[in-house]
Amino acid sequence: MGDDSTKTRKGVLLPLQVSDKGGVRGLYIDENGVEPRQLSPVKPGEPIMTDEVVSLSHREGTPLLDAEVTTLGCGGMSSMETSETGHEGPCRANSKAYRDGWDRIFGNKEPAEA
Repeated sequence: MGDDSTKTRKGVLLPLQVSDKGGVRGLYIDENGVEPRQLSPVKPGEPIMTDEVVSLSHREGTPLLDAEVTTLGCGGMSSMETSETGHEGPCRANSKAYRDGWDRIFGNKEPAEA
């Protein structure tokens, strides 16, 4: 995630409720204030359905969790805003270089002579 559009901020999470599936509801606190959060675990092989990934670690001697929030550059699967690429909907997982390579390999082939 070394993308230019990836941003990280740090804060703390006061957990209020933990679900049986590993999710957490709580209050996220950082320099911007306090906001309610509902977090779900990231599962390998499944898409991230939001534009933020939160890493949590226990803070010794307190119920607070240290939280590092990474904002993904693509806007996540749920983003329906127009991006700088000029399209609406979820981020596109391929780049211009990928598309150009695809066209070089599979595009504009002459039909085979029978």
